[in-house]
Amino acid sequence: MADRYDFGNLSPIEFEGLCIDLLAAETGLLFERFSEGADRGIDGRHSRAGGDIILQAKHYKGSTWDDLQTAAKKEAPKIAALNPTEYYFLTSQPLTPDRKDILVGLLDHPSVAASRVRGRTEVNSMLTDHPRVERQNIKLWLSSAAVLQHVLTHDISVLTTAYTADIDRILKVYVANPSLAASNQILGASHNLIISGPPGVGKTTLSKIIAADHIEAGYQLVAVGSIEDGQRAFAHDEDFKQLFVFDDFLGKIRLDQAKLADQDTRIVGFMNMLRRNPNKRFILTTRAYIWHGALIVSEALDDHRIKLSEIVLDLGHYTRELKARILYNHLYHADIDQRAVEALLDGPTVAKIVDHPHYMPRIIEAMTEGIGQQGIAPEAYPAHFLASLDRPDEIWRKPFRQHITEAARIMLYCTYFSEPISWSDAAVSIAKLRPFFEKALICFGAVSAEGLRTVMFEDTLRELKSSFVAIDRDRLDFINPSVADFLSREALDPNVVRAVAAAAPRWDTVIGVWNRAREATAAGAAVARIVLDRCVAGAIEGRLPLHKLAEVIGPMVLLTGGHEICATMRGRGADQIYWINEAALPTLIGDLLEGNMPDCPMPAPSGGFCDAGCWPISKRIATTSWSSKSCPRWPRT
Repeated sequence: MADRYDFGNLSPIEFEGLCIDLLAAETGLLFERFSEGADRGIDGRHSRAGGDIILQAKHYKGSTWDDLQTAAKKEAPKIAALNPTEYYFLTSQPLTPDRKDILVGLLDHPSVAASRVRGRTEVNSMLTDHPRVERQNIKLWLSSAAVLQHVLTHDISVLTTAYTADIDRILKVYVANPSLAASNQILGASHNLIISGPPGVGKTTLSKIIAADHIEAGYQLVAVGSIEDGQRAFAHDEDFKQLFVFDDFLGKIRLDQAKLADQDTRIVGFMNMLRRNPNKRFILTTRAYIWHGALIVSEALDDHRIKLSEIVLDLGHYTRELKARILYNHLYHADIDQRAVEALLDGPTVAKIVDHPHYMPRIIEAMTEGIGQQGIAPEAYPAHFLASLDRPDEIWRKPFRQHITEAARIMLYCTYFSEPISWSDAAVSIAKLRPFFEKALICFGAVSAEGLRTVMFEDTLRELKSSFVAIDRDRLDFINPSVADFLSREALDPNVVRAVAAAAPRWDTVIGVWNRAREATAAGAAVARIVLDRCVAGAIEGRLPLHKLAEVIGPMVLLTGGHEICATMRGRGADQIYWINEAALPTLIGDLLEGNMPDCPMPAPSGGFCDAGCWPISKRIATTSWSSKSCPRWPRT
């Protein structure tokens, strides 16, 4: 019968801790643990008057039987010096009776007996005898093949599949810390958990660990992109266990106030509904600065019951030991040149990384993936790692500017500006990305219209795959969230937003570009002019409801004086630009009469339009003094 665990997801340090827990449970004795470093052959020790009991655990990735024999030979003189009364040698390698006898001979001490030399099968047997130890080591059983299969194949939606897609990778590098117990306590008490914190501190990782734990406990996982998704999936059977997860529920990079205004009371209502149901749970994650901004503008969220559901993750949750373990786990499972890892471990660099003021799990993750060492010689990797902590943007800036082609950079811009598949799933559709990218190549001047070739899209995807992006069937996402963080600054270059605005194929993407361009004041007017011209020319795919179009076009008209768009919208072909949602008309008319549409910079009497067809002015501006000179084409009501 196959062993339940092969312990492949555990690092040597974690395997060592597991063995200490198991031996302590078996013997009923307390064992000392020691910090990393020269251990004199002691992984665990129980001291007593009659002589010490010593434990040594051996677990190395890819090690062979020859490697294990070599390691046993090296332990022999240490055992002689320690002279324990009992010596336990546990390994994750499978052992036969003959191999156990060979190891006893190599260890060569009276304290070593065949019954105390235990391989993978015996360690699995100890776990069966001590289920409490197994349960305490969450990373062990959550990473088992059976549990992972259950997590990844239970009846879930496409969004939930995307949410759980990298659970295996997360479990390899995860290090249990106090935030897990605190989060489970909050979730158990209020059935709701809001995980907030700075970018890259581990919010999504924590939520996925909790989610995997709940799936194993019989909960159905439902990852949602809106409260409406949660309401549709909500099972009214009170005995049916469900865990809802809303990742980055207030936006991924910045607070989306429009969505917040539409969602906040619904979010609170959904949380209250789950609070009353013993078998429902809800996890929400958000960046700290977005959460604080939401509390300022939303009375619904600024409620004491909501605040009781919050846990704030920050570096205070990570002791020096936890930081070291996170780094060690990432290095142990890193898919980079092993010589670079050895260069990092050989010297003072590890301590400098752990104690660095910019230490962040996301930076550790990025630097131990393939891109973190790309183009860097193994001996230069330690200095490169520290430089990346000094200047976190350098993780992506140098590869972005020097290691990839112009076409690849343009594709990353397009990916950043593309509308996501859903609010909480940042991945974009590859099919929708293609026309955007091909138009952008021309708008950026990278290729002429005549020179465009269809193979450019596939070639560029291959160039970026596994370095900047991950591809799953028709989904493309950044390989690490820090790529989006980097592009959120890089993509606001005026030249970039102008070219992207000229290439964006659909209204959803155009609106996203415009919203970001408004933050870069140098490009706002230029982008508005580009969008208005494309709108007049009918070059933007899709239509918007009239009330949404008014919210977008109004500020652009006022910023540029592009009044001709108003006549175009009122004239022939208007149905190609917008459609009327009759249910929203009363609200739109009310906004027009009340002056709640975007502010006009040209003061005018209350409730009026300028002759160009500008949107109505707000009450604030309407109360200011007005002169006919303020708008040369006034009046028109």
